[in-house]
Amino acid sequence: MIDQDFELNTESYNDRLSYRRPISWDANWDSARSGFRVSAGSLTMTRFYFVEDIKIDPISTNDLSIAFEQSRVEDPTEIEEARELRLGIRFIDQLRVLVLGDGSVNKEYGDIGVGARMFETKDQHLDFIYWSVDHYYNDKTHEPRATYLQPARTYELRGWRKIFSDSVSGSVKIESDQPFSWLRPESGIYSYWRNKVSGTLNLGSTADQFYFLTVENDEKFESWSSLEGLNQMRFKRRATFVELGKSWKPYSVDQAFRMSVFGVNRLSTWAYPEDEKTIKKRSLAVPPSSSDRKESGIDVRSESLLSPRSKFSQGVVANNVTILEGARRWRNLEVKYVTAVNWNFTPEAGFGLNATWDIDQITRDFPYKQAPFRPWGGGNIQAQMVF
Repeated sequence: MIDQDFELNTESYNDRLSYRRPISWDANWDSARSGFRVSAGSLTMTRFYFVEDIKIDPISTNDLSIAFEQSRVEDPTEIEEARELRLGIRFIDQLRVLVLGDGSVNKEYGDIGVGARMFETKDQHLDFIYWSVDHYYNDKTHEPRATYLQPARTYELRGWRKIFSDSVSGSVKIESDQPFSWLRPESGIYSYWRNKVSGTLNLGSTADQFYFLTVENDEKFESWSSLEGLNQMRFKRRATFVELGKSWKPYSVDQAFRMSVFGVNRLSTWAYPEDEKTIKKRSLAVPPSSSDRKESGIDVRSESLLSPRSKFSQGVVANNVTILEGARRWRNLEVKYVTAVNWNFTPEAGFGLNATWDIDQITRDFPYKQAPFRPWGGGNIQAQMVF
């Protein structure tokens, strides 16, 4: 299925940021070698936002290491899932050879990879990885006459480094899915490529007080055409997210604060075959051919102790949204007050409930004669365990 960004609502990014995990949970996750965390929340009355991460990473200083990582993100327009089982063998100091595997219930989509981890210490590493995406596909496919017209390959560079104890640290990840084409005689020809870049930089005197900069850029292209080439669908998207902020604990370990400003730029273009356009024109919503979405905003949070095993988080997330879709242009200000209670069964494991309150909706509906009082802005549930 080709993505359709016009199905995003104006509050999508506001909701995503509102559902961020507690400050202390993020700190525990970053410092842990292994863990599991999950979050599920509402984007609209009928749609959810789901995030899941798993990491099992034994001490990498052993000559032989085995690790597992999985990430899954679902929203109304896309499902992203990545997993890898990684075997590492140290041959010389600061050089580890990696063998990787990734798969699913269908062998047609299994991947294998090789790589090298360089400059490896407890404070840094740099990985170079090559994925051969199902290189036996053409020999084992169960779909008659289906074949890759171009091979599917992925290259990755990822690294992390801590400098001067906790005062300076950073990470980077570059992932490039090379262009490929997939011929499926029963349905047509599918083509795809994608490039993703992300990085973080932390500056601070201690782990309890630091400034951070996060940059993410994601470019994706998809197309489908019938075998005779008469009908075609195309989609291209570039999404950029930048955030600058500060995290600190000014009084004690029982309190924490985080404040940031951010910007979002999401530009998408797509095209449909003539017959599909005709069908869609019969509905009330005719999809445009492009969507240009720009946002800026702030995110302010605090966390305090309620009891020896529970914490209360609160804050405000505000997004100033400008969207241009075809000939339609509109602006919106989304403001949510965030409240959450988290129960930590142990220092390493906990469960949380988050409720958000629609400040902009309450303001627009006042004095509640034309519309009812609607304070509820959404909510999500969260769980995390590290070890």
